[in-house]
Amino acid sequence: MKIQKRIVGICLAAMMILSGCSDHTQTPEETSIPVVQLGGDLVCMEISRFSGGFVEDGTGAPVTDVAAILVSNNTGKFLELATVTYKVGDRTATFKITGLPAGEQAWVLEQNKMQISEGDELIFDECKSSYHSNPVRTTEDLEVTRQGNSVTVRNTTDKTLKNVCIYYKNRMSDGVFLGGISYLINCGDLDAGASVQKSVAHFGDESEIVRFSYQ
Repeated sequence: MKIQKRIVGICLAAMMILSGCSDHTQTPEETSIPVVQLGGDLVCMEISRFSGGFVEDGTGAPVTDVAAILVSNNTGKFLELATVTYKVGDRTATFKITGLPAGEQAWVLEQNKMQISEGDELIFDECKSSYHSNPVRTTEDLEVTRQGNSVTVRNTTDKTLKNVCIYYKNRMSDGVFLGGISYLINCGDLDAGASVQKSVAHFGDESEIVRFSYQ
């Protein structure tokens, strides 16, 4: 997979032009170009093109030159959902980000696999966002063990936990999450002391649990 980057221009209308190329496993180059505030302290750090497996729909289908934005959550809150749109000529590029913890960054791919070319101008349109007021980031009620793409979840309490779900995202080698998507492991109801094992296609060493939910 390859992310071409970096931002090389910005104006008052939040116009950006793409150029340059480097592999996504490298840390994005720092730039003195101002970031674009998407809403409060949710910001777009860079705009780029992505080639590789398309992660946003979970298929991993090969794509080339798909629009991508590097989103940084500097709000101090857990981002539940943000929908960001840019204008690209007479087209609209849509980016959706879910489950992004405070202080984290993610490369987010355009939802409809929109391709862009060097020199295309992306003009920020709008951002609609919502935040989780009390996300469960860690818990002693559940014990999670992993081996490869196999995940075992055990209820460590003396009561039944209902609708146990684990949300996770995948990191690239530079520590940035790849994709706005958050993957879900649905464990159903777990009796006291019970465990369930799941084989998850997208889960691996690069996966990080970002939130738990259960009743």
